Amino acid sequence: MQRKALWFVLLAGLLLGLARAEAVTLSYDLKKGDTLRYRELSSAAMKMTGTMSAGNFPLPNFQISSNIVVRDTVTEVTSKGIIIIVRVVESGNITTTMKLNGRPQKTTKPYPKMRTTIKMTADGTVLSVRSVSDAAPSSPTSPNLPGSTGMTNQFMQTAELEAALSRPPLTRNDIQPNDAWSNIVIVPGLLSGAAENLTINSRLLALEPYKGRDCAKIRTAFSLPIDSDLSELMGASPLAQGSTGRLTMKGKVTGTKVWQFDYNKGKDLYAEGTLGIEATTSFQIIDPKGQLTRGDFKINMKANTKRILLEDK
Repeated sequence: MQRKALWFVLLAGLLLGLARAEAVTLSYDLKKGDTLRYRELSSAAMKMTGTMSAGNFPLPNFQISSNIVVRDTVTEVTSKGIIIIVRVVESGNITTTMKLNGRPQKTTKPYPKMRTTIKMTADGTVLSVRSVSDAAPSSPTSPNLPGSTGMTNQFMQTAELEAALSRPPLTRNDIQPNDAWSNIVIVPGLLSGAAENLTINSRLLALEPYKGRDCAKIRTAFSLPIDSDLSELMGASPLAQGSTGRLTMKGKVTGTKVWQFDYNKGKDLYAEGTLGIEATTSFQIIDPKGQLTRGDFKINMKANTKRILLEDK
């Protein structure tokens, strides 16, 4: 009986020892002057359905893809451990294909040169993001609607949201495969909405090698509500020129992503995931003659994304 008890204790100790050996601590190990270059790819399809009081009319469907190279430079690590990263779009383009009445119209433009400053902690919790664009509102590099200050602002907000979600949030605890944790990240509101306290749920899927490095394979998931007033965009629409009106959007954004994080060097190497938007939008336009036009639409968008580390110095 004593031998069985001793065997059980030894076996339990061995299993606990193996479990502890598999546990890791995840943390970003970034220093001032560190530079990381990533290629970021996205491909999205958007479908619109709805009605308008002025009569039935065909609604366009869109396919949008982008291929850009960004450079992340650590400009400072404060005495309190706050990491400041300046993210610059080095090169790339965005291609939009609009299908109307079965006829595709394709345009490719240079991706706007954005500069985004990110402040985050060593566990990847984003404290703030701020973007500026080198493209003037009237620049031909402004996507979709050249000359629209509203569209330029929307694109900058999207860039800030992407930057806030460009790295996996980590946990300060030692973790093992299948452990889960949550982080609250402050992100800019999508489409002119108010800033959100976004909860990102994470899980360690495995500890595995990736391109010769010991990596933590992490899955993240989030859901972000949309409740936006887009009325500033109305002036950019040919339908609304010389008119007054209001445009609102309600819905949600959901996203999942799987990351490869080098836990020895404290850097993210690769990520791929999906992003979805389900929303309803309504508008009212009063033309110079007092004619009222109303519209209600549903928007469904799904996107696939990848982020690949090209080099780190």
